[in-house]
Amino acid sequence: EFDQTGRPLLVSGTNSDITERKRMEETLRENEAFLRSLFSATPAGVGMLRDRLFLAMNTALCRITGYSEKDLLGRSTRTLYPDEKEFNRVGRMLYTQMEQEGLGVIETRFRRKDGTIIDVLLCLSPFDPDNPKAGVCVTVLDISERKRMEKALRESEEKYVRYFNTLVDAAGVTRVSDGRLVEINKSCVELFGYTNEEVVGKTTTEIGIWISQEERDRWMQPLRDHPGGRQAEAYLKKRDGSPVVAILSVTPFQQDGETYLFFACKDITDRKKAEEDLRRLRKYLENIINSMPSVLVGVDQEGRVTQWNRQAAHQTGVSEENAFGKNLEDVFPALGKEIEKIRSAIRDRTAKRGIRKTYQVGGEMRHEDLTIYPLVTNGVEGAVIRMDDVTERVRLEEMMIQSEKMLSVGGLAACMAHEINNPLGGMIQTVSVLRDRLIGDLDANKRAADQCGVLLEKIHSYMKLRGIPQMLDTVRDSGKRAATIVQNMLSFARKSESSFSSCSLAELLDHTLSLAATDYDLKRKHDFREIEIIREYSEDLPIVPCESQKIQQVILNLLKNASEAMREAQERGQMTASPRIVLRTMREDEAVRIEVEDNGPGMDERVQKRVFEPFFTTKPVGQGTGLGLSVSYFIITENHGGSMSVESQPGEGARFIIRLPLRGTKHHVSRRTDSSDPR
Repeated sequence: EFDQTGRPLLVSGTNSDITERKRMEETLRENEAFLRSLFSATPAGVGMLRDRLFLAMNTALCRITGYSEKDLLGRSTRTLYPDEKEFNRVGRMLYTQMEQEGLGVIETRFRRKDGTIIDVLLCLSPFDPDNPKAGVCVTVLDISERKRMEKALRESEEKYVRYFNTLVDAAGVTRVSDGRLVEINKSCVELFGYTNEEVVGKTTTEIGIWISQEERDRWMQPLRDHPGGRQAEAYLKKRDGSPVVAILSVTPFQQDGETYLFFACKDITDRKKAEEDLRRLRKYLENIINSMPSVLVGVDQEGRVTQWNRQAAHQTGVSEENAFGKNLEDVFPALGKEIEKIRSAIRDRTAKRGIRKTYQVGGEMRHEDLTIYPLVTNGVEGAVIRMDDVTERVRLEEMMIQSEKMLSVGGLAACMAHEINNPLGGMIQTVSVLRDRLIGDLDANKRAADQCGVLLEKIHSYMKLRGIPQMLDTVRDSGKRAATIVQNMLSFARKSESSFSSCSLAELLDHTLSLAATDYDLKRKHDFREIEIIREYSEDLPIVPCESQKIQQVILNLLKNASEAMREAQERGQMTASPRIVLRTMREDEAVRIEVEDNGPGMDERVQKRVFEPFFTTKPVGQGTGLGLSVSYFIITENHGGSMSVESQPGEGARFIIRLPLRGTKHHVSRRTDSSDPR
């Protein structure tokens, strides 16, 4: 009740305990504060929607979109989409997913307040699954950076694939754990002939690209010892089995906790073949240069050696290694004297030819021709010097001159022999007639004695007392001997057809001795007839097929050599015994053996080895050509198919042995040797 003033007169009421409610309200407030704090603090953007209108949003959503809470509160999510089409697409997909799965997730794009477009991931969940219209919670994640990184990664991968497949060298990737191929590029496919599908997942051993297991182990072992990578030559093979020489390089790298090997394979098969061909050509040219009998030396502009062949090393005793890069004057003084001519040839780029160098070595004159060729190669100027030993050629030229002279003398001697032979024949005939008329019992002698009143018997007695018959016999025999000598000389010098014929060696040797008997030297008081000749001819020796004149030439040369050697030994006081030559013949199976033995000074082993060489002689310069024995050797071995050798000891004389076959002689064809012979 209340009084007139409105003041209560009586108060009545009930009392209820609301402590629990207050506690629950407090808890609710605390939970709401916690959720509001969590809602505001989460880094992901979160918004509350109903009918696609914003009821609330957190700070992160405002940061992501660039809009303030005031800007978005109560507004449609359409504000955040770049266009109507995207807004509708996202809405349809999200609500369809929620109806089917109770949750909607989709990637889309938002337009920020400043107009920039960002990539976002939306996740919608309903407040009440049984009543989707009650509202939904949307979580917004800004995935622009992730999308950018994915794009960059994708572009990087595309670039890697593009570069990987455009590499000129074959390349690929293998896993270290199992050694299996992960990927190969197009060049690898083209080089080895395998497709990517055929090799991926297999090891190189399973594919069989190594030329052998030994080669694989040889190449891989250093890589196992030093896992940091390797580059070296490898010998591989293609799918068809053809070999490949390659520079194989391997580099390890890590990815996703796995170790891989990146390998690059550069095909150098053609290069190796070219190098081998070049090496073979260089060796071939080097062999040609070293096989040349000429000295060949290359120098640069400064006169330093750039080329040095074997003949240069032999002549100087300086090896190529020691000569290379040295001054020419230091390693080859004989050529160093021509350094000004060499520099002139380089400067003028003109070859210098016909430079003759003559010097004496061991008492023997040597002749060499020098030619200098200017050389320009790879921009480097220099010269090539060629030096040829022309000593033998000079000797041959001198011999040709001497031969021409001797040919002329021989022709004159033959003519003189003919002229001598005619009066000699008259003289012999006259002596015979004179003997008959003086001491013969001819009727004409008796009549002439009767007419003179002289008894023929008295005349004969007088002749005998005065030794006239013996004198006449001596004159006649001397004339005959002179005629025989002239006849032998004419027969030896006569240019006629030379052919094989059957000869008696005894007669051939006797004729040769008759010719040798004409060898005498008034100045040195030498006469071949003073040499004791011993004939040891075999009696059962058959007739020998040979060219008699050439065999006579060989025997005569041996006789004269023996005679001269013994005469020189006597003059030097090296020979006390009387000079003696033994001519010996005998049969040996199907051959005959001729020996010409003397008791002269003999010869040492060095001379024996060279005695049949052309131009080799032990005589002083100008007294011997060195061709006699070499020509004799040629006649016996080449023309007659026989053999010729020498046996000798110093101080014990020399024995030359000739063997002539009795049948099967190499040459049986007549050959002309007159002036029309082109030889």
